[in-house]
Amino acid sequence: MSVVKRIKPNNNFNHLYKNSTGKFYNPQKTTKKQTTRLWAWVALFSFLVLILAAIVAGMVVFKDENKSQGWSSEKIILQIESKDKIKAGEELTYQVIIKNQGDVGLAEGELSISFPRGFKLTSIKPEPASQLVSGAVWQIANLKEKSSQEFEFTGQIFGNVGETKDFMAALNYQPVNFSSNFLESTSFKVEIESSILDVSIKTPNEVVEGQVFPLNLKLTNNSDQDLENLKILFLDTEGLEIIQQDDYAVEHGVVSIDKISKNSNQEINLEAKFTQTADTEVILEIETGIQDFNTQEIDIITITNAQLKIIQVALDLNLIVNYKQDTVATVLGEKLNYQLLIDNSGQQDLTDLIVKVDISEISLIDWESLQVESLEEIGDVERDGQLVFNKFQFPELEELTAGDQFEIDFNLNLLKSDQIGEIVASLQKDNQIKLTTQATCTASLKNEDVGGFEITTQPVEIIVNVD
Repeated sequence: MSVVKRIKPNNNFNHLYKNSTGKFYNPQKTTKKQTTRLWAWVALFSFLVLILAAIVAGMVVFKDENKSQGWSSEKIILQIESKDKIKAGEELTYQVIIKNQGDVGLAEGELSISFPRGFKLTSIKPEPASQLVSGAVWQIANLKEKSSQEFEFTGQIFGNVGETKDFMAALNYQPVNFSSNFLESTSFKVEIESSILDVSIKTPNEVVEGQVFPLNLKLTNNSDQDLENLKILFLDTEGLEIIQQDDYAVEHGVVSIDKISKNSNQEINLEAKFTQTADTEVILEIETGIQDFNTQEIDIITITNAQLKIIQVALDLNLIVNYKQDTVATVLGEKLNYQLLIDNSGQQDLTDLIVKVDISEISLIDWESLQVESLEEIGDVERDGQLVFNKFQFPELEELTAGDQFEIDFNLNLLKSDQIGEIVASLQKDNQIKLTTQATCTASLKNEDVGGFEITTQPVEIIVNVD
């Protein structure tokens, strides 16, 4: 009898699988191998992604390199063109040129110009995006390859002869299909070699301290345009005083000239004097410029100077009437005794001295009674109620050397009351008639280039008591 053994079903059989050979295997025992294969597939996929990215990047690089072929920053040229030697105040036009010599256009850019100090803008084109006194800015768009663009401005440069001025230009730009900006800059130097206005000064080589001397200026307009609102400034010349003139406005040492026509000249005749310490070499320096009507600033176009010497002359003149120098009391018919003392107490010899004596109310003077000591022939001493003494009456007045003195004595009478009549009634007040007398002396130095000068005494008052 055969025995059949039954096997109890195993619930774990569901974990048994057949492979391709028909053998069973347990997947739990093969998990490590399967995981390794999975990671291999992931690595392969990642590698393929990197290869694809590299290909795309290479295509981009190739594309940019293809588009930028024939371009470099050296093919962008920026320059300023105009005359490099000018006259101060001359109006000139300047061109700013951008040249794109490459094969790539400029997508956008900004051009800025910086003006030097002393430059005065009169016109500009095209219209800039922004404009200041010191410069201007233009916006640039789509400057094609192998092309150029020009900008233009006109103005005047003011400054001293020999001075240089620098114009600066800068271009900030971005080429087509580029994300980066590039910068190109340049400069243009201008030298002031002359001026549109020439100014010459004519003065004595030596002037006397405190005395008025002629100051003559000649202004020549070398330009083809009228010059208006000119100002003449006298620079840092201590003690110089410009005398007010009827033909020209003088204010605080500044002389104003309304206009000088083109290609013409004008002479300005002024008077001046020095009040500083004498025997000093002085450089008389003047600046001439044009004042802007709006800003009131003065643009200097020329500087001129002249050297002269200030001489101190110590000449004293004393007037004494009846032994007094201030107030004299007398009566009609009495004699007036005059003493004039001329004292050259300085170190300069004086020539051509002329002494004049003025008396108010000359109708009260008996001119026929005039007597001059040491002078037999009175001649033309009396001239229209004024007494004049010179080298023709007194040879000593032809030259008065340093340290010498000279005295002139004369006398004359007042008319008597019966000789005056109604004049007394019209002049007297409170039974008195008041007269004044004063003396003036003019002289020159031996140096013929030095102008004459004069000194004047204080007036002496003569009180005439009328009975």
